[in-house]
Amino acid sequence: MRSRQLPLDLGEMKASPASLWDVLPAEDQRAAMTTLARLIAQAAVRAAREEECPDAATPDDPVA
Repeated sequence: MRSRQLPLDLGEMKASPASLWDVLPAEDQRAAMTTLARLIAQAAVRAAREEECPDAATPDDPVA
């Protein structure tokens, strides 16, 4: 499985990430959590496929 790391540099912030999260509207929080859950599920599916058949190519199609 390929590893990918996303840069999370937010620059200099005076507020904590938790307090910034609380400022987001509930709809935006749900959208962010849904996206994160989808990415985690996609990574789990890819890992399972690679365990079953490590030599097979893994498609980069997103999990619905």
